[in-house]
Amino acid sequence: VIAREYKDATLADFSGGLDLTDNDITLKSRFSKVLTNINRNTDGSNSVRWGTKFFCRIDAAVSGDIIETVYFNGYILAFTTGGEIAKIDDTGTVTAIWNSTIAAALVGAPSGWSTGLAVGQIDTTEFKGELIIVNGTDKPLIVHNTMAVEYLNDPATGSNINTPIGSFVTTVSNYVVMAGISAAPSDIYISNQATSGVWLGDSAPNDAVVISIGSYVPANSGAILGIGSFRNFLMVAFEGAIVVVELGQYDTSTPPVHQPKVQDDIVDHGIIGHRTTVTMKNDFIMADVLGWHSAVRNQFGLVDTNDLSTLIDPGYIPTVPSSSVDRTRCFSVRNPLESRVMTVLYSATDPVVWVMTSSDKQSVKNQSWNKYSGMDWDAGRKEERGRVF
Repeated sequence: VIAREYKDATLADFSGGLDLTDNDITLKSRFSKVLTNINRNTDGSNSVRWGTKFFCRIDAAVSGDIIETVYFNGYILAFTTGGEIAKIDDTGTVTAIWNSTIAAALVGAPSGWSTGLAVGQIDTTEFKGELIIVNGTDKPLIVHNTMAVEYLNDPATGSNINTPIGSFVTTVSNYVVMAGISAAPSDIYISNQATSGVWLGDSAPNDAVVISIGSYVPANSGAILGIGSFRNFLMVAFEGAIVVVELGQYDTSTPPVHQPKVQDDIVDHGIIGHRTTVTMKNDFIMADVLGWHSAVRNQFGLVDTNDLSTLIDPGYIPTVPSSSVDRTRCFSVRNPLESRVMTVLYSATDPVVWVMTSSDKQSVKNQSWNKYSGMDWDAGRKEERGRVF
């Protein structure tokens, strides 16, 4: 019998994900300095990044390139540079629901949206089963649950003269909120309670208000970069700060006057652009020029923040684009089926996609990191079954 001595060997599993903070001496064996196109899974295993599958083309129905998508009422809606909107069903059938011809058929024969829209220029929110769309250039649109589209207007008069032309829109506590108005870059416009088309200046009953937020921010308060909803709070984001506003506060006058309350301002945490935020059940996640952060409601009903990306910040920060145009193109999308949040940082060559995987589908507990390359996208959305388009 001939025997040979074998030594034990351990296969490095890198189950902690990416760590760019620690040096090679102090780096723990479960972390890796390089983890590109390798997924860190919730069970601790690693897998090769998935590819993509072609779904449909929209150019036969609408003009222009896709600049944004949203999932609404069982359809994917695609917005184009030509100011047009296509709806796509689950079979890939594409139908135009907004263009100059459809607009001209409305009461008053208005013109359609402007052409030459850019990636990142569209923002949307749902309110009472309808979709409100803004682009910062034209009056907002509303998509009804019948998928009919018209300009957002005061239902009592049909007029949209007082409807703001905002770049950002969200829904909070039974109000529609807009911001990013070019003439008032640090103001937020709040609709009348329970209505989407009644704004300051429209006929009574009307408790719509406009408030300035820039004065609450000690630095980087030149303009609002995005707004979002987290629980019953309005999150107003600047480059280097977040202002937390609570809506639904009224005085004792007759009729009562809506007086939104600024609950807190969070310095050193902002956003890259309005598309780099993700709302989950327990967390509001935001990516800014210094890393990823989360806002979470504490036991006192207030909002606390946490730094999430300390392990990857040395690699992440240099990949954040410097120009405002490129920052507007950056976006985040959540993949709930795999408990991942992906942030695409745009560049002219190969965009970097930073990926956070969490062990909890409802929050960002025990997160780990990796990144993707070779994924050059302008927009992304999940649909009701959690698939990402």
